[in-house]
Amino acid sequence: MIAVGIDISKAKSTVAVIDSDGTVLASPFTMAHTQPEMEAFVTYLK
Repeated sequence: MIAVGIDISKAKSTVAVIDSDGTVLASPFTMAHTQPEMEAFVTYLK
């Protein structure tokens, strides 16, 4: 299982990804709420 944590604010979100063992797959990063960044995030998750 992979867990995705998202802290959402008005203009940006902070995202982190870990697996079921607690291994960090993506250290926390900031994502702006723009179309290109949202599309890139969806592609990353797939």
